[in-house]
Amino acid sequence: LGGVLLAFFVLFIILIIDIADQNVKNEVLGQARFLRALGYFYINALWNGGPLRTEETPPQQVSIPRASPEEIWTQIETDLTQAIQELPVSWDDNNAGRATKGAAQALLGKAHLYQEEWPQAETQLMAVINSDQYYLLGGSDDPNEATTIDEAIAAMRQNHDFGVKNPREAIFEVQFKSGEGGLSWDSNSATGRAEGTVRPQEYGVDGFSFYNAKPSDELVAAFERIVPGNNDKGNIDPRFQAFFFTKYDTLEKDGKIPYSTILATAGYAWKKYQHSTTVQNPGNASDNDVNHDVIRYADVLLMAAEAKIQQGGAKVAEGIALINQVRRRADPTGTILADRPTSASQSEAIDYLIQERRIELAGEQVRRTDLVRWGIADQYLSGFQSGKHEYFPIPQSEIDANREMTSDDQNPNYN
Repeated sequence: LGGVLLAFFVLFIILIIDIADQNVKNEVLGQARFLRALGYFYINALWNGGPLRTEETPPQQVSIPRASPEEIWTQIETDLTQAIQELPVSWDDNNAGRATKGAAQALLGKAHLYQEEWPQAETQLMAVINSDQYYLLGGSDDPNEATTIDEAIAAMRQNHDFGVKNPREAIFEVQFKSGEGGLSWDSNSATGRAEGTVRPQEYGVDGFSFYNAKPSDELVAAFERIVPGNNDKGNIDPRFQAFFFTKYDTLEKDGKIPYSTILATAGYAWKKYQHSTTVQNPGNASDNDVNHDVIRYADVLLMAAEAKIQQGGAKVAEGIALINQVRRRADPTGTILADRPTSASQSEAIDYLIQERRIELAGEQVRRTDLVRWGIADQYLSGFQSGKHEYFPIPQSEIDANREMTSDDQNPNYN
C-alpha cells in the first residue's frame, strides 16, 4: 500500500501548492493518479475492496472504513481517465520508465476487463494498439523483425534480460538499479533492498540462488509441440527456449557448464529475469537490476483479444487475429505454432485465449488473477477453495489498527 499512500500525498501537495508550469504540474498529477490507480487495482484484484483514500480525505484521518470494490473501481476509472489527459505519450531517455498515456490506457482497459465491461475494455486497449508507440519485439512491426526461430528466441529474451531496459514492448515496468544495496535479512540494515531486485535470486537455480519459483511440470507440459513429449528446439513452442534454461544453454557456475548437467536433477529453471548465462549479478548475488514487467504489449494484445471474443459475433475472428499476432512473433515460421482458425467458435476462441495467456505471460504474476476472474481457479490450483480463496485475507493487524474496520470486514470464510 506504500505506493497508494505516496500517490495520495503527492496529489494532496500538488493540488495545494502553486506550480507555474501547468504542463509540469499535469505530468506530476498524471503519474500520481496512475500509481494510485495501479495500487488500488491490486487491492481490488487481491482483496476485493479496502480503505479508499483520495485527495479529499484529510491527511490526519488515519482510520478509514472499507470501501466496496465498486467504489474502488470507480476511483480507478476516474484517476486513469484524468491521467490519460495529463500524461505524455513518451518521455526522454532521462525519464524512461515513468508512466505514460499508453500505460494509463492499458491499465484502464485492464480495469474494465476485470469488471467484464468488454466494449469499454476494447476501446482503451485498441487505443494502445493503434497508437504506434509499441510493438512485439521481433514481431512484424519491429524494424528487426525475426524470420527464424532462433531470431525469435533472441528477440523474446530482450523482454526479461538485464541488458535491455524499457524496450518498445514495455508499456510499464518497475525500474530497478543495482549497486544501491541488495537483500538484507537485518531489518536494521542501512541498505536493505534499496533499488535492487532479488527476483533473479528467487528464480535462479545456480549454487547461490533460492530456486523458490520452479516451473511446474504442468506448465512445462502445456507448451505446444509437433511431437508430444519432445522438448527439442524446432519441435516445441520457441517460447520454451526463451523462457527456460534448457539443455541448449550454458550456465556460469564454477566455470561454464552445460545446463543439461543441472537439468537432470533440478529440472527446468526460469530464464525470464535472468542473465542469459548466469542467474546472478556476478558482483552481488542479491543485488540485481532487471526490471519487472507490469504490462507489456503482448499482454495488451491478448486482453484486447479477450474483450473482442467475449462480445461474440464478428469480433470473435478479430480477437483470434490478435492472438495470432502473439503466436506469429513466437514462431515466425509457423511450423510449430500454426495460426488459430479465425472461423473458430466463441467457446473455442476462449480456450485459445486461456492457453495463450498461460504460455506468453508465464512467470509474470498474472496467472492466478486470470484463473480467479475466469472462475476456473479450482481446476488448476491445488487446495483452492471456491468461495474463500478468490481473495486474500485482510491481515488482522490491519483490522486492529483501523478503528473504522471490524472483523465483519474480513473476507468470507477467513474468520
